[in-house]
Amino acid sequence: SPKTGKESDIIAPENGDDYVVTLKTYDDYFTDFDIKAETITEADLTGSGSANNPYIVHSTKGFLWVTNSSKSGIKLTSKHIILDCDIILNDETFDENGNPSGGDGVVYSWGKISSVSNLVFDGCGHYVLGLYSYNGNAISSLFSETSSLQEIKNLKMKNCFVKSNKYAATICYRTEKIKNCIVENSFVTSGSYIGGIALFSVEVSHCINYAKLIYSGNSGAGGIICKNRDGYNCVISHSYNYGDITIVAATSDHPARCGGIIGRPTDQTIVKYCKNYGSISINAAQIGGIVGAAWGTDLIIRNCDNYGNINARHNAGGILGTVYSNSSADIIGCNNFGGIRSSNTSIGSILGGTYQTKGKVINVVDCNEFSSTNRPIVGAVSDVIINFKNCFANFLGTGSTFGLILLSVGANTDVSISNVIIEIIGEADSAYLFYRLDNADHNRIYVKRVYIFGEGRINNTVSVVLRDGSFLGDCQSVILNIANRKEFYGSDFSGFCVDWKSGKIGLKSMSGKGFFQREVNEEYLKQKGFAKKVP
Repeated sequence: SPKTGKESDIIAPENGDDYVVTLKTYDDYFTDFDIKAETITEADLTGSGSANNPYIVHSTKGFLWVTNSSKSGIKLTSKHIILDCDIILNDETFDENGNPSGGDGVVYSWGKISSVSNLVFDGCGHYVLGLYSYNGNAISSLFSETSSLQEIKNLKMKNCFVKSNKYAATICYRTEKIKNCIVENSFVTSGSYIGGIALFSVEVSHCINYAKLIYSGNSGAGGIICKNRDGYNCVISHSYNYGDITIVAATSDHPARCGGIIGRPTDQTIVKYCKNYGSISINAAQIGGIVGAAWGTDLIIRNCDNYGNINARHNAGGILGTVYSNSSADIIGCNNFGGIRSSNTSIGSILGGTYQTKGKVINVVDCNEFSSTNRPIVGAVSDVIINFKNCFANFLGTGSTFGLILLSVGANTDVSISNVIIEIIGEADSAYLFYRLDNADHNRIYVKRVYIFGEGRINNTVSVVLRDGSFLGDCQSVILNIANRKEFYGSDFSGFCVDWKSGKIGLKSMSGKGFFQREVNEEYLKQKGFAKKVP
């Protein structure tokens, strides 16, 4: 027989011919389950909330009571709460539109946990199940109070639906620390700020997100957190995102500022030992497998890997989307395994590009590109000092012409390249270290020890010069090994170019000193500082 009750225009009312969903309010929890002072016993809640005698929650009823200050009179400021059981807010699961399935056909909408400033919450490995939070323009989250919790740890959340026009994250709006938290089988939707785990934090470690994010804003989106707390430095470590991120953009130039780990870091931010496996699909800009957009920050990304595929418009990178607004960035020891696809330019396998960096420094060190995505290590850069050292990238030849290390170099840019290995697989028309150089009289470019090799066919040119034939300055020790040939061609002169035609290699143009040949062997590569890394 049909379920009776108040039908909702938020949750689809029907699931089959004889199933009606009833949507209830937060207050209905307390009436339906007779939650009041005289019905709360030690079977539900014990403790006083101090650090030495924390509140210990033994039932869902106890959790609802202790977290509702308006009904219980309990102020959670600087209190400590420990879970001793799983908390079941709803027994349904939800799809990305909030439509429920399973359960008893009654869905309770979550309210607001107030007075959480400096609260310490320890889930002790237990689950909060079935959170349904849809608050219009307000904050949607388990802890939706704007004041900052002190710490959330050891909490698991599952089967959740969280949606807001402005602020949405599964666990909390703001916390100083969050660690050892997991979100599973959930959906988070926002039109402005969005995070899989939390929106804003200062210290994040050992968190995992599986929730799918659906985003239409430009304030920031992150698989783990949206951004750091304003005015505070931030460290994110040992955290993984598996959740896909879908972004509905207003225009193709929409700056989504979306990252698999963090969307838009400000202040000084360190992201280390993190991995992204989720795909990011968007026709917009400022997208990164680990970080979306460095925004007025000194950013360090260290020992992070991206496995997720990225489909974006421009300013997208396997590790970092863009360095923007007077920011600097160190990208160290990072690897990209995910495909990078774009209908436009400024796409890089490690870094998408830069904008308004005002002469800041970017270092790309010990980084590797293994996806054969046919994108340069870095996209378009300008007004910046950028250094490459000890990097490897492979390219799957598709018959097109492409840049290997940089897509384009804009005005007022210094580029230094040292110990870079490029592998070309398959057939390509031409390949250039730099595809385009703008305002060359304002640039200083240094190239030292670049090793290019491959088993395929380069029909026209592999070159450290540009497609217009102009020479770079101070090129040194460029080494090529095309189609498994055992010759090196190096130079100490200002320009260098090699043709591959009809199986023959020859110098196309040169100036200054001559060239040399040397047998290829591992010892020689080691002496020259080359060490191809294996994933």
